[in-house]
Order: sequence, then C-alpha cells, then structure tokens
Amino acid sequence: MSRPRALAAVVALGAAAVLLVPAAAEACAVCVSGSERNRMAFFWTTVFLSLLPLAAIAGGLVWLARRAGAGLAAEFEDRDAWPPPAAGAPPRS
Repeated sequence: MSRPRALAAVVALGAAAVLLVPAAAEACAVCVSGSERNRMAFFWTTVFLSLLPLAAIAGGLVWLARRAGAGLAAEFEDRDAWPPPAAGAPPRS
C-alpha cells in the first residue's frame, strides 16, 4: 500500500470512528434521564460552571484596576501641592 493510500485509510477510519462512536456512547445513564428536573439541574450546573471562570477573571480585573487606581492617586500629590505661581513671577524650574 502506498503512503497516500495508507494516510487516506487512516483518515477514513478516524472519520468513521468520530461519526459512529458518539451514537453508541450516550454519555451516561444519569445525563440521558427523562426526568425534567434532572435535565434542568444539569443545564443550570453547566451554565454556572461556564460562567464561573469569566466571573473570576472579571473580578480579578476589577480588583487590579482599583488597586492600580489607589496606587496612582498619590502619584501626582507633590505636583498638585505647589501653589500656582503669582502673576508676573518667573517660572520655577
């Protein structure tokens, strides 16, 4: 068998496995249950676990922004503490 034919056979076998195996697997006995209450519990748990990392990232960014803002608030206090120059006074250097 030539190399391109062998590669085509492997790709075809892999595609068949990907298409046929999930139909036989059906996740698990609990996930495919006919109970509406059970299905909704799985649904809301999935929603919660999907949004949890996003909330953690958002919380970290908010914390970082507040911490950086508090640190930078005192950055310009020295500059702002000087009184404005009097009219006609030479500029400070």
